[in-house]
Amino acid sequence: MCLDTNCFSQTSPQTFSNRIEQYKKATDYYNLGLRFQQKREFEKSIKYYDSAISLNVRNVDYYLARAESRESSGNPVAALADYETVILIDPEYPSSYFKRGLIYHQQKNYKAAIADFTLLLEGEQFKVTKGIIFKGVQQNEGGLATFSGITTMNQMKSDVFNARALSYVQLNETDKALLDFENAIKENSNDPNYFVNRGLLKLSLQDTVIAKADFISALEIKPGFKPAIYNLSKISTEKERDGLKKELYADNESSVIFSQMAYEKFLSGEYKKALLYYDSALFWMPKNADDLMNRGIVKLKLKQTKSAIRDFDKSIALDKSLIRNYFLIGNAYQTLKAYEEGIKYYEFYLATAGADAQVHYNKGIAELQLGNKDQACKDLTLALNMGEKKAAKPKEEACK
Repeated sequence: MCLDTNCFSQTSPQTFSNRIEQYKKATDYYNLGLRFQQKREFEKSIKYYDSAISLNVRNVDYYLARAESRESSGNPVAALADYETVILIDPEYPSSYFKRGLIYHQQKNYKAAIADFTLLLEGEQFKVTKGIIFKGVQQNEGGLATFSGITTMNQMKSDVFNARALSYVQLNETDKALLDFENAIKENSNDPNYFVNRGLLKLSLQDTVIAKADFISALEIKPGFKPAIYNLSKISTEKERDGLKKELYADNESSVIFSQMAYEKFLSGEYKKALLYYDSALFWMPKNADDLMNRGIVKLKLKQTKSAIRDFDKSIALDKSLIRNYFLIGNAYQTLKAYEEGIKYYEFYLATAGADAQVHYNKGIAELQLGNKDQACKDLTLALNMGEKKAAKPKEEACK
């Protein structure tokens, strides 16, 4: 077998002595496509599937495999064409309807998605499945899917109910969505995604109690399930979190993961998203002084100044060595024009850490705002001598 894309550079059409030989070659191409697909080399796998299909145009497995690679390479429109071809060849093949419905959902064609999912659930031709089929796993909140194995139509019903529910949610048909989430859970009560999705819908309906119960149910099924942790962290009080069973949160790495994600969002200027991730990190470890300080910094960026001060206070209470909190609290009070409070915290910082150009500059500005020109002159002069060039202009006014 050829394992290189040069296999496709043929100067003349292949000829075969019989149909069996032709179909065998098609199978060889298909197997090579699967091999590259497993290696996530989707463009190569698509070329092999193209060759397989050219030799056997009615084999639905070839189209389904190519559709999967096309989806994975970011071309859902081409994948949609493959699923529609499968439906033309074999209208009773359920997987193609399911995957087509998921792509319709992705394209925001929710009515068409619902039609496919409804056909799967109610169509007479699917009451008795032909055997094993590909299964798409519905992902939380996005409505997208990935292939993860094979199953029977009966076993896949829960995924179909869940997928249709997500489409109903987008059309604001909440009663139908809730019924479908309940049916998904009835069919398969061991999938945490279904509970999270129902919880999100309940949350949108202001039913926080049931939403919390669903998120906790998801965690009981799969401890450390991050979508459940993330959403639960947004609506639970600290007292409630302390009351939750510790064994639900055995994966202590979750706090670190959320902290890293928060920092990345902070660096890219996505402060609202950074705040949500820090909330989740602190849900895991509410006494993490570093995350409290960093969340306070994000809140300052979002002009949530008083809330930021509370985070800085908690952080310094938990870890006295994080003296940067004093400087940050000083800046926060300066933003609120509470200059005397700001100066007090700048002095705390300087008494502990020693002279600092930025802190002396900020303190000098605060002193100047209060009319304390002599002290402002001293702070701004020191800041300028230490290299803080922007202190030059206010120093002239303070030192007159």
